[in-house]
Amino acid sequence: MFRQILAEQLSFDKATQEAFLSIFTEARFEKGYQFAKSGEFSRVMGFVQEGMLRAYFTKSNGEHTLYR
Repeated sequence: MFRQILAEQLSFDKATQEAFLSIFTEARFEKGYQFAKSGEFSRVMGFVQEGMLRAYFTKSNGEHTLYR
């Protein structure tokens, strides 16, 4: 799916597209896994192929969802 979206959105030649895609690896995470945590810097980025990702923050009065 990522290859298809990349090909549709960017005008890379085949060699550039393959070089770009070679830096990515596929990973699967279980429900509840925290991809990024507050106060930490991420050295990775993600692309959701299936399922949902939720961004939220917590305050003393509870959890607030930013987007789903």
